[in-house]
Amino acid sequence: MLFVRAKNDPRLLSGALRDAVNEIDNDVPLYRLRPFSDYFSQSIAQPRLNALLVGLFALIALLLAAAGIFGVMSYSVAQRTQEIGIRFALGAQRGDVLRLIVSQGMRLVVIGVALGFVGIFALTRLLQSLLFGIGATDLTTMLGVTLILGLIAFVACWLPAMRASQVDSIIALRSE
Repeated sequence: MLFVRAKNDPRLLSGALRDAVNEIDNDVPLYRLRPFSDYFSQSIAQPRLNALLVGLFALIALLLAAAGIFGVMSYSVAQRTQEIGIRFALGAQRGDVLRLIVSQGMRLVVIGVALGFVGIFALTRLLQSLLFGIGATDLTTMLGVTLILGLIAFVACWLPAMRASQVDSIIALRSE
């Protein structure tokens, strides 16, 4: 095995390398000339694939969580339409209803995040073997992921809350 450092493209040196090896020994074949970056890339191919799959599954999980939160909050708003109409009839403002619905959904998100942190710290030994370049309890990564999840959960709660804040109290009260 021969490694050569070059300032130019190493593939351009193949002829000179063959001549140099032939000067030393004509019976030694020179084959599979590749840049070192190819060897390096091949050595990290499996961890790169694992990271890509974990990222893809995390994105799918995030979308499923957002759809679940949105569905539960939409169902809750639909079930509480009459209650929301009564609140408006008694003088509640749109901001009050918006705050009520969003805080109800975000309370569940906060509980889920807290349970997630407990799970992370409980499973650090298992997680450590799956991570490359960061620790299982890397606070920056955990806070970043938590902020992204919190933002998406907020949007998933906010959309049904906006619909609830636009309920006409007269129509809601007549529906029963």
